[in-house]
Amino acid sequence: MVQIVADEKIPFLQGVLEPFAQVRYISGEQICRDDLEDADALLIRSVTHADASLLEGIPVSYIATATSGDDHIDREYCANQGIECYVARGCNAGAVEQYVSSAMLIWLDEQGRRMEDQVLGVVGAGHTGRRVIRTAEMMGMQVLVNDPPRQRMEGKGDFCELEKILQECDIITLHVPLTHSGRDLTYHLFDHHVFDGLGRKTCLINTCRGGVVDGQALKNALLMGRITDYIADVWENEPAFDRELRELTRIATPHIAGYSLEGKANATTMVVRDISRFFGWGLDNWAPHMHDPGKDFVIRMDVRGISLQKALTQIVSAAYDPRRDHQVWKKKPEEYERLRRSYKPRHEYGAWSVYLEDAGHDLVKVLSGMGFRIRENNSNHLQI
Repeated sequence: MVQIVADEKIPFLQGVLEPFAQVRYISGEQICRDDLEDADALLIRSVTHADASLLEGIPVSYIATATSGDDHIDREYCANQGIECYVARGCNAGAVEQYVSSAMLIWLDEQGRRMEDQVLGVVGAGHTGRRVIRTAEMMGMQVLVNDPPRQRMEGKGDFCELEKILQECDIITLHVPLTHSGRDLTYHLFDHHVFDGLGRKTCLINTCRGGVVDGQALKNALLMGRITDYIADVWENEPAFDRELRELTRIATPHIAGYSLEGKANATTMVVRDISRFFGWGLDNWAPHMHDPGKDFVIRMDVRGISLQKALTQIVSAAYDPRRDHQVWKKKPEEYERLRRSYKPRHEYGAWSVYLEDAGHDLVKVLSGMGFRIRENNSNHLQI
């Protein structure tokens, strides 16, 4: 029988694979070589580092991570050892897009800026970046996109060079993987040269990896006013983090942008289906059983007499406001890891039913495009 070691905190997993395999559930932080002596497969999260120190001489032939990133896996080592690796890429794209869109609207509101006057730069147009682009365009923002790997594959198209984004964008949001070598190296992609090249004062948002930004260069840019505000969910050298940089950050959260219930369900679904493919178990259509969250999560709002932007800001922040997580961490800065471990996953926009008074077609169209469930309220027929 197939032997599996799995992180005990991968949600919805327990009981699913037991008809096909013997599964041991262990804390991801504590998985060690002794646990893997007879293991055929390893299911992990980002807290487990799958490299030679863990895997040398171990019979594991398959590793899956229930995360969208894979910098905790030594892919080169695994490839050389014939270990197949699977990454649940894009599983939490909706959650991160929710974080970014809410943070942008809140920042624009606080700055008194109109969204249709802003130019947004998206660096990295993968699963999350594409969603951010779509949402920003629905909001009426001009969007510039930089993604060298996609540009090489697809042609110039709608892509631009990073220099154009640095010169023309009011907000820049980062959605690239962390890479330390190669043609598309992203480690310290945003360094002092980049900050010196900014053509206007910019708000920078980082929800990908902390190491993409040179922290010291960023602090200098913030202190000099080149970066007006920094919004960050990720930190270089996590779980350690630069406390000085955190204090300079407008919205600072402890790497929870992707922590939605739907994102976690997506990750487990993708992992279960792929390990089933690998071992031939026939779970190609498996998905966790989740209740209908639309019954439980409701926003009711009278939007008469307020602008589209104001209505969007109020509704989006009612569904999720990253400032709440900022305040929790600010009160307990030393509890970064505990806050992550104990974080109660939030729901994405698609879980929310919105009842509106006197809503215009534009508002309904944007909210629906973002995933909200628009409901009829009295005689107002808002479905589109």
